[in-house]
Amino acid sequence: MRLALLLCSDLALRSGTALKVAPCNWSRDEGTVTVVSKFGHAVTLPVTDELQMLLSIAAEGQPPDSQVPFVDLLYGRRFCPSTFQRQFQALRKQLGIGGAPRALTAHDLRRTTAVRVLEITSDLRLVQALLGHRDLRHTFHYLDHRNTTVPRQLLEAAKLASRKESE
Repeated sequence: MRLALLLCSDLALRSGTALKVAPCNWSRDEGTVTVVSKFGHAVTLPVTDELQMLLSIAAEGQPPDSQVPFVDLLYGRRFCPSTFQRQFQALRKQLGIGGAPRALTAHDLRRTTAVRVLEITSDLRLVQALLGHRDLRHTFHYLDHRNTTVPRQLLEAAKLASRKESE
């Protein structure tokens, strides 16, 4: 379960994609994973140190071209999407993470990573590459903050900054 969660959060993969990542997708030497996006093109992403360690453990004894998903190798049998969703719901319940205003899903890990990368880099194209989107409009969907309150102080500061520029 940890590997699947890290693939969703660290690499911003969709849960279905995360559950399919296999040794044939991983370059141990380069420390990258290459997956095919929902839109059909290859996306190569660097893996974090923790992911590299888990992938090494799962791949032990496997040929590099193996297409058996890493999570299946660690789980010992087929780890289907419904099992992942049930375990994710159980984890949410165990941690006391409620469902209001809507239930948190594994896909929210992807959104959170996209938002954090944007906050750190201010680079929309980098977020687009991370998410594997061809169209920037799809990336904007992940960054939608309809429920975010904009602080009045920020608006005042923006007005003040624009006044100084025009003086």
